[in-house]
Order: sequence, then C-alpha cells, then structure tokens
Amino acid sequence: PPCLNLVLMRIMRIRALCDHPFLEDNYSMYNTDYIINSSAKLIATFEILESIKQKEEKVIVFTDRKEMQRMLQQTIYYKYGFSPRIINGDTSTSPSLRGSKLSRQQTIDAFQKKEGFNVIIMSPLAAGMGLNVVGANHVIHYSRHWNPAKEMQATDRVYRIGQNKDVYVHYPMAIADDFETFDIVLDKLLSVKTKLAD
Repeated sequence: PPCLNLVLMRIMRIRALCDHPFLEDNYSMYNTDYIINSSAKLIATFEILESIKQKEEKVIVFTDRKEMQRMLQQTIYYKYGFSPRIINGDTSTSPSLRGSKLSRQQTIDAFQKKEGFNVIIMSPLAAGMGLNVVGANHVIHYSRHWNPAKEMQATDRVYRIGQNKDVYVHYPMAIADDFETFDIVLDKLLSVKTKLAD
C-alpha cells in the first residue's frame, strides 16, 4: 500500500540522517573536518579509528549505504592519507580476467598484507559467508543491520581460525539528551530480537 511505502521511506530517511545529515547533499564541497564535525556518529567513529591507529591495528567498518561507504572512504583518505578499499555488491566474487578490478578475496588479501593500521569498508550483506578477515581485530558497525543474525555474521569475519588478537566490536551511535534517536531505538529493537532468538 502507498501509505506503508511512505512510512518506510521516512524511516529510511531518518536512518540516513542519523548516519550523516549530508548524505543526500553534495558533501564533496565541504572540507573534511566540517563533514566529520557535522555528525555525532562520525565524530565517535573517528575517535575509535584514532585509538585503533595508535595501536597500529586493523578495522572493518560495516555500513550498507553506498553513499556512506564513499563518505567514509573520502574522510579517511583526507585524515590518514590512504583510501580504504570498499567491498559491497559491486565487488566481484571472482578475479577479473583483465586484472583491473580486485575480487573480494584479493581486496581482503591486500588489506591484510599492509603492515600496521588499515581500514576496510564493507557492506554487511556483501561480507556474507566465506570471507575471513583475521588481519583485523576491530569491527565498527557504523550502520546497524535490521537483522541481528546478519550483523553477527558480519562480525564473525574476524572470528576465524588464525585470529590471535583480542577482538573489539564498536557501535557508534547518534544520541540526544531529550529524545531517543533512531540509533537508540534500533539498538533496543536488535537487543529484543537477539533475546528472542536466544
């Protein structure tokens, strides 16, 4: 029904605003510090990234929106001087015959080979089964998935044979003093769903 579609569109818009208020704008005209400081969630994410960088460790950042993936890639490039790879539905599952595009596994291998601090950005759906990323011991769920099982499956990319470090899972959220934000409501919903599944 049209009414239901309108409600879903509004929910998705609120979710996008929680991720970043500039997602539907041409944010490339703003400087990096302004982009970061315009989002409580992005500020929290860069605080987490800074602590990971100081430890010289690696991190997977999960977000399903391609606009957010590109914004993260851009801001990380300007902050840290490298452009993190993105694995999403556009990333091939097998190597290209021409060799111009890396497959998912080749992208992960390149990410893991780099010494010290590194970031890879993934869609939780594209992470799926079979990808092992034990080079990372931090996971940031920037955009939470509606299904807690999918979120756990994404986190499990770092919980594999060969992982020899403590693993840390981070959930940056936009919060407010006088109302429950979308992030808080979704976090409660996911907690209820997880308890029901257990």
